[in-house]
Amino acid sequence: MPGSHTIVNPLLDDISESELQDYVVQKSVELETDYSLRIGGTQNRTATGFQYAGYNNLRDFYNGNHWSYVKDDGTPMRVYNYCRATVINYQAFLANEPPDIDVPPRDENDELELARVEQVEKLLGAILEDNKFPLIFSGGVFNQSLLGDAFIFGPYIEWLPVEDKAERRPRIRFTNIKRMENVRIIWSDDNYEDFTGFIIEYRIGKDKAEAIFQKQMQDRDMERLPMGNVSRNIMRGDTTKELEMVNVRYYWGPRYMLAMVGNTVIDFVKHDWGFVPGVYIRNLDHPTLPWGVSDIEDILDAQTEYNEAASATRGKINQVAVPHVFYSGEGEPLQYDAGQAQMIKLGPDDKVFPDPTGQS
Repeated sequence: MPGSHTIVNPLLDDISESELQDYVVQKSVELETDYSLRIGGTQNRTATGFQYAGYNNLRDFYNGNHWSYVKDDGTPMRVYNYCRATVINYQAFLANEPPDIDVPPRDENDELELARVEQVEKLLGAILEDNKFPLIFSGGVFNQSLLGDAFIFGPYIEWLPVEDKAERRPRIRFTNIKRMENVRIIWSDDNYEDFTGFIIEYRIGKDKAEAIFQKQMQDRDMERLPMGNVSRNIMRGDTTKELEMVNVRYYWGPRYMLAMVGNTVIDFVKHDWGFVPGVYIRNLDHPTLPWGVSDIEDILDAQTEYNEAASATRGKINQVAVPHVFYSGEGEPLQYDAGQAQMIKLGPDDKVFPDPTGQS
C-alpha cells in the first residue's frame, strides 16, 4: 500500500516497485498546487486580476472567449482576436522550417569519423521522419507561444509486434504533449533549470486503458483494471451512456519508469538510460516562477479593452443609424414601413416627433 515504505531517491537507490510507487504518489501530491496554479493562474495583490493568467485563461483568449459578462443593452459582443493572430504569427515564423540536425565530427581529418557522422545523421533523419518531426516541432512552438511552456516527451522506445513472430521490434518515439498541465516536472532545486524526472497524468476511458495496457495486464495476470472513480455521460441522440474513466499516471526518470492506473501499478521498468526522456522549453523566463511567460500574457487586458470599446462604439452607431420616430394618436398609424427610410401615413389628428431623449 502507498505510504507503507520509506521514501527513497530513485536517482541513487536501487528501489522496488512499491518504493517507487510511494515516491510517485508523494510527488504527485506535492505537485498538485503547481498544477492548479498553472491552469488557473495566480491572482494579483488586490485579488482583482491576475499576475499570471494561467493556461485556461490563455486558451480562452486564443479562442476569442474573453467576455466575462453579458451586455445588458443587447448590443453586439464582438471579438477582434489579436491574441490568436499573435500566436499564429509566432508559430508560422518559428516553425516555417524545422531545425536542421547536424552532428559535428570529433576529427574533421579522420575519414572513418566522417563516415560515422554521416551514418549517424542519416539514422537521426530517419527517426525524425518516422515521428513526423515537423508536426511535433510546430505543435511545440504553438504551446510555447500560447502557454509559455512546451514539453517534448521522448526519446522513448515503443515495442511493436512483428508479423508471424513472437518477438517485437523497437521503435524510437517522441511526441509533443499538447496539454501541458498533464506534465508535472520534478525540479532539482528552486532555480528551476534542471529536473530529475517528470510525471504525466491524464484520464481516459477504462476500456481504452485496458486496450493500451493489454500486454502488461497479461504479464500481471489481470483480467480487468480496477474500477474507475470518475465517469462522464456521453450523449448519442436521445440516449445517455455512462463512460467509466480511469486516472493514468506515468513516472519517467533517468533509471526507472512506472505506470499506474488509479492506485494500481500496471508497469515497472528499470531501464537505466542515464537521462530523463523529455525536454521542457520555456518561452520567456519568469523571474521567480518555474513556468514560462506566454507571448500574449501582456495583451490580454488590451484585447479586452479594445473589444469592449469597439463593441460599445458599434452599438452606438447602430442605435443612431436608424432614426427613432415617436407617434401620438389614436390606435396604430394607418401605415408604417420599417427601415432607414420610414414611411408613416397619419390620420387627421395624429402626430410624429423625434426621439425626445436626443439619441437620434
